[in-house]
Amino acid sequence: MDLKNLDYREKDYIRTKIELKNITLLEVESKENFQEIRDLLKKGNVIVWAYYIPEESPLIHTPSFNIPIPLTYLDCILSGCLKISKNFARQFILNTEGWSHLLDDRTAHPSLQKYALALDLNERGPCIHQKRDIDSLLKELLADFVESRLIAGHTNSGKSNFIKTIYHTLDVKKLHFPENVEESEDIFPDEFITSCTPLLAKIEFLPATSNEKILLKLIDSPGLPIPVAINKRLKNKEDFTDLANSYVLAVTKFVESQYEATLLEESKVKRNAKAPDYQIHACIYLLDASVVESCGGLTPIDRIVLTKLTQILNVIPCIGKADLISTKHLSNLKKLVMKDIVHHQIPIQTFQEPLSDSEDDELSDTLQGANTSNEYAELLPFAIINGEEEDFFENNDGVVKRWTLERNFPWGTASVENPEHCDFVKLNEALFGTFCQELKDITREVYYEQWRTQKLLEVRGSVINDTMNKN
Repeated sequence: MDLKNLDYREKDYIRTKIELKNITLLEVESKENFQEIRDLLKKGNVIVWAYYIPEESPLIHTPSFNIPIPLTYLDCILSGCLKISKNFARQFILNTEGWSHLLDDRTAHPSLQKYALALDLNERGPCIHQKRDIDSLLKELLADFVESRLIAGHTNSGKSNFIKTIYHTLDVKKLHFPENVEESEDIFPDEFITSCTPLLAKIEFLPATSNEKILLKLIDSPGLPIPVAINKRLKNKEDFTDLANSYVLAVTKFVESQYEATLLEESKVKRNAKAPDYQIHACIYLLDASVVESCGGLTPIDRIVLTKLTQILNVIPCIGKADLISTKHLSNLKKLVMKDIVHHQIPIQTFQEPLSDSEDDELSDTLQGANTSNEYAELLPFAIINGEEEDFFENNDGVVKRWTLERNFPWGTASVENPEHCDFVKLNEALFGTFCQELKDITREVYYEQWRTQKLLEVRGSVINDTMNKN
């Protein structure tokens, strides 16, 4: 293909000449091939062009639920790489970032496929053997896309049962156990844990809003004990500072350990493309409705805890055991909680649309204010109903139990998945569908980057002090 036709095909890009001195050779199939290319570059009798999109272009997007990477597009790119060599295709994948939200549109009707081959420019799709090679390379080289959710909040707010309820509402395809852990049906942590504890296995499931499987890591945390009759001691905020700080330390220690694992991986000379995503992308903070009622909103402990947690990760407040509260009462409790959050300027996650590249990416702008209106923000804090275990039938081994997503009362039945009874479905939709990628992006680009910058400044300051002391 000549430059004129290539420029036409890449009309949304800008073609620029690359200086030969700025080119670094990656691994190739053979030493002879490597030497041949190096000699060409040394002689300077070749011209290398590259096409790029300007940073301000509206065509630049981070892969997301709404803007996925179509497999038909990858087929076109990687089949071209395979024509050079399989190792070239491998190097292309390893040296390209942003692999997420792949969409398999190969079998869709041509009019629905996301990428159309430019047949007039002699573009050809991959043959069946190339597709197999492409699928094999993607499976071999790309890391599993892990979503991590931390469950925190009050003791007796239903945290542990909430985790089980999430699990039983998912379309689970497979459980992924660590190599050194024996597979078991009981993957949930002990009820009386003393530190942040992940489930025994990661959960592979298919979300209702996508055909892309998700690998979910759920982490339980110790309950936050709210003192009895705290409403009578609200004026003495100092009484609760030690308790709040102790709880915050237990959670932040775990979250920062995941950031440290990420920084360690980034610091390697040769990075592992299949390194897992260690970061915690969201924290669901469960409030005990009776505590909210007695205190007329957030307790001083909650205010300290939420203020500090929102500095390091996305926090989503929820009211647990909503089936024990009347509709009107629940509405009043939500207003009390949100009034405190707005008054104390606690930057919780309110599920806003992604910012454009032209907007400032400072924390105060990226994390939207709690008074911003959208269908998810209007539900905050989300009202949660948990499922429960019930006797299913009895056999020679005893009573067989099963998990049910409904709770029976003398006045009727409360259902986890009924939007008229609680907000569980909307919370699930935001966590694993509409805002799934946005939660990861904010975690990576805001919270992790802030922590990373602070950590590197601390290291730099320590080195400077050591040097000055030695001198």
